[in-house]
Order: sequence, then C-alpha cells, then structure tokens
Amino acid sequence: MQSALHPFRVVAPDLADALRETQSAQIVDLCAGGAGPWARLLPELDRALRGPQPQILLTDLFPNLTAFEKMSLDNPGRVAFVRDPVDATRVEIPGFRTIFNAFHHLDEPQARGVLQDAVRQGAGIGIFELADRSAAFLLGSITIPLQVWLTTPFIQPRAPTRLALTYGLPVVPLVAWIDGMISGLRTYSTDELRALVQSLDGSDAGYTWKIGRKPYLGPLCVTYLIGTPPSARSKRRALSRPADAVESKPSAASEPNPETPRS
Repeated sequence: MQSALHPFRVVAPDLADALRETQSAQIVDLCAGGAGPWARLLPELDRALRGPQPQILLTDLFPNLTAFEKMSLDNPGRVAFVRDPVDATRVEIPGFRTIFNAFHHLDEPQARGVLQDAVRQGAGIGIFELADRSAAFLLGSITIPLQVWLTTPFIQPRAPTRLALTYGLPVVPLVAWIDGMISGLRTYSTDELRALVQSLDGSDAGYTWKIGRKPYLGPLCVTYLIGTPPSARSKRRALSRPADAVESKPSAASEPNPETPRS
C-alpha cells in the first residue's frame, strides 16, 4: 500500500547514490509544477542517504508560488524555491537536477535540450516518470476517476466549486483520466531515452547514464534516467570506491510490459 501511495520511494536509493557520486548539496527540481513529490520523497531520500541532507530548490518556467511557498513552509531549511521563471534547457543554478512526472510534456528537441544543457554544464540529472505506454498503466488509468473521488474530501481548502465539479458534474475526474491517458501515451520509453542520450553533442564525453524501470506496484513501474558527469567518477576513484557500471539495458524483470509507440 505504501508503494501505491508513494511510488517514487523505489528510486530514492538510486537518487541517493547519484547525489553521493556527484557530492551535490543541492537538488534543483525543474518543472516542479505543484511542488513535486517532495512531501513524501524527502524522508525516504534522507533515509537512503544516511548522511548530509541536500536542500531542495523548486523551479518552474511558470512557478506555482502558492504551492512552492507551502512546501517551503512545511520544510523550513530544507526546501526553497525560485520566484522567477527557470527554463529547464538553460539552467544557471548549480546542483543536481531532477524532473518528476514532467519530461513527457517535452517534445524531442526540448527533451534533448534539457539533457544537453546538463552535459554542457557538467551537472548530474535525474528524470523520473510514473506514466508509461504499457498495457498495465493504460488499463490502470481507468481507476483515476475513482482515485479523484476518494481523495478530494482530504484536499484543503474544500472549495465548493471543486466539490461540485467532482461529485455533481464530474468534470475533474474526467479531465484527470484523460490527462493520465495522454501522459502515458506521450512518455518516453527506455529505448527512446537511450536514443536521446546517444544524440547529444558530447555524448561520449564520459557521462554515466543509467536508464531503466523499477516496479512500485505489481506491473506498474517508475521509468528513470540518471546521468552523472565524469568528474563524479574521478571523485569516487579518489575515495577508492569502485565506479558503477553503466546500466545500458534494464533486466527483463524490470520491464514487465510492452509499450505502444509514442504519440
């Protein structure tokens, strides 16, 4: 049940490893939208790190300042935010970059631009997506309206308009279901993520790329891409730690479902 409520917990150890490798004291969360998954992910990440705790910096091209301020107030000293727009393809802020559940909104030139900017600046980057084009996800999206109906009473403040559009005229559940379906169809597959990486200028410059899928609930998986610069491996060697192998292809167990072509 915990994995269902907080699926990104399965990649917390991978993110922690990348932060240790890059010795990053700050996570720059790009395309953070409604403040990302940090309310639940931050404690999991701290447990996985077992060491210095990074600051989270929320950014977006169209910042949701209300959500950002609330997350910052709920996590004083740990979560901050940038009030001005931040373009994920031109980031001038130091730190390990993350994108949760937003990479599928980018077309291929934009997605390539996000990765290219990280390589150009020698920054670590992690992309994490819940949606995918597997039959399991697309069929499971049918339950999205039910999830909306069950969770809406716990959303504060309880706006009368939201309640009316959820339980009276069910516009909100319908829109959420359509959005979930479209997100699944637009999400990059692991093969497409590899192709993006291989198309980068300087793709052979020594970055370590880990691309795969991790199950969080039955056949449902988190798709991830994690890139660390060559300087991170130099730091590991200096500490007499063995370098990680490039995870060029996830095991069959981590890709349980075939994926339909990306729309």
